Amino acid sequence: MKPSQVRDQFSQATQSLSHAASACEMNRDVPAAMGRRLTDWSCECERLHASCDPARDKIRLRARVDALERHLHLLARFCQRRALHPQVELAVEHAHAVMVDLKTKLH
Repeated sequence: MKPSQVRDQFSQATQSLSHAASACEMNRDVPAAMGRRLTDWSCECERLHASCDPARDKIRLRARVDALERHLHLLARFCQRRALHPQVELAVEHAHAVMVDLKTKLH
C-alpha cells in the first residue's frame, strides 16, 4: 500500500471522528465522555498520520492501526446499543470501516 493511500485513509478516519465529536457536542443525549473520547481518537489519528512514515515504520503503524480499530469497534457497538443520534453513529461506523479497510490492507 502506498504511503499516500495510508495518509488518505487516516485523513478520512480523522474527519469522521471529528464529525462524530461535533455531533456529540450538539446532542445532549450523548455522554460528554464519549465526545471527549472521540476527540482523543481523532487527535491520535492526526498524530499517527503526522509522525509515522508508512514506508519505513510498518510494524508500528500496524500496531497503532490495530489498536485504533479495536477502540472504534467497541465504540461502534456502544453506539448501536445506546441508540445514539444517527449522525454520531454513522460517523463512528464510517471511521471504523476506514480503519478496518486500512488494517486489512496493511496485514
